[in-house]
Amino acid sequence: MEMNEYIRFAHQKLGHGIRKISRDTGLDRKTIRRALNGPSVKPEYKMTTPRTKTVMGPFIEQIREWIQLDRRAPRKQRHTAERIHQRLKEELSFPGALSTTQVAVRKIRKELDPGRKEVFIPSDPEKREGAEMDWG
Repeated sequence: MEMNEYIRFAHQKLGHGIRKISRDTGLDRKTIRRALNGPSVKPEYKMTTPRTKTVMGPFIEQIREWIQLDRRAPRKQRHTAERIHQRLKEELSFPGALSTTQVAVRKIRKELDPGRKEVFIPSDPEKREGAEMDWG
């Protein structure tokens, strides 16, 4: 990806020809032409029909119900993904793994709370000039 950006930069901004870029990078001229003509990002493949969830499918509604009941419970008494997995194994003889349960719980929580935002710290070099942070 970075190489494609360099190829486009060298060709468009610096005015280098395909042969010059080929000598500098060691890439084939066909590869360079493909980078100049092709899209800047890789194509994303989409499945025509979603896969059936053979392991989690029958248990999704039960998990959704538990999570909805947790909304009314105090914060310390809410289910974690691990506790949901334990309950599924004990009460409903769930055959799946913990990681499968964690993925399903994450998706259900995201569906039920669409206003939840991803947290990030913007990185602006001018604003952080002279700033100190202690992550400990």
